[in-house]
Amino acid sequence: GQYSASPVIANGHLYLVSEIGQITIAKTGDAFAIVHQHKLGEPIHVSPAFDASTIYFRGAKHLWAFRKQD
Repeated sequence: GQYSASPVIANGHLYLVSEIGQITIAKTGDAFAIVHQHKLGEPIHVSPAFDASTIYFRGAKHLWAFRKQD
């Protein structure tokens, strides 16, 4: 798809977010390997944001926060 958001590297992963809301997470390294993909169901035009334990995605109507479980 089309991408407006910048790709982001965090925690050893590359995060890609397409304009239609498709999130793709790949491992960093010499070989490209997709770890996870998920469709949020609404347009996203901005890069994800991170803190110590949470990743945030801002869509056209919602803000999602996914937190790492200890």
